[in-house]
Amino acid sequence: MVFMKKVFLSLSLLSGLAGALMAQEVMPLSTQQDTLAFVNRYLAGLYQSPEHFYYDTSVINFRREALLLARSDDRQMAGNGEVTLGLLDLYAHRESQAMGHFKAALVLDSACFLCYHKLHWIYWYGRNDYGEANRYLKRSIAIFEQKAAAEPGNADLWAQLYELYQLKEGTRPKVMEQRMTAISDKLVGMMPDNPHYWWQNSFHHKNDPRKEEQDLVRAYELQPSEAVYWNALANFYCNHKQEAKMRKVLEDVRRYEESSPQYWYQQKAVYLYRCGKKEEAAKVYKEARAKGFDIVYKH
Repeated sequence: MVFMKKVFLSLSLLSGLAGALMAQEVMPLSTQQDTLAFVNRYLAGLYQSPEHFYYDTSVINFRREALLLARSDDRQMAGNGEVTLGLLDLYAHRESQAMGHFKAALVLDSACFLCYHKLHWIYWYGRNDYGEANRYLKRSIAIFEQKAAAEPGNADLWAQLYELYQLKEGTRPKVMEQRMTAISDKLVGMMPDNPHYWWQNSFHHKNDPRKEEQDLVRAYELQPSEAVYWNALANFYCNHKQEAKMRKVLEDVRRYEESSPQYWYQQKAVYLYRCGKKEEAAKVYKEARAKGFDIVYKH
């Protein structure tokens, strides 16, 4: 029996395994549907956290099953396999191979959000081919505007369209900001229990501190243990000179950071320093250093 355990795989480890992965014999799971579920589970993790993703099985098995899917007669399954292989190659810094997989996936699924998203980034940042990057982006925006209009109740489609507008924001900032704000308001209405959308919505209320605070408080209340949300709220209070509220957030979340407190010390020292409490910030710094944490607070 193989005992499953979480294994952290850095990008360097992925790159180092590249040759070994391709040499593995393809060993199918019990059914193609099992394989699809297996790959989809990790596909989400790869996309959400490419630099720090976890598996409860080996990356060799993961690539092996993705290869199996890519050879499937079922277009959906083959497309999933190609996307997954593309992501693995991209995060192992093999852009050319990744592009080949993403383009193959687009042949199988002409409206694959992940493929358009990643091909845009490869051309924009990796190849400095802005013309090709924008062609992929323009094509994907047109597809997802049509899909979202046809399925107005599908929050996933609106979220994907939001991300595509984000990529376009640099070239048409005012138009894209208006569209992104409208989608963001729609998403918090459709998914009121999802803290990510409230946090995201705060970006569009920078000129209205009352609404920005409401968004950040809602995200924090829904998931106070998530550092992204408590840090955003503490930062808001620091920026708006509400020191008492900032301190309360930091003290309330300390229990969530007990297993890994370095970031908590770092942020507390930073915010105290920015609030003018330089002596207190220095004490937090010294306390952190005494516990072996290397922090910087004079930001």
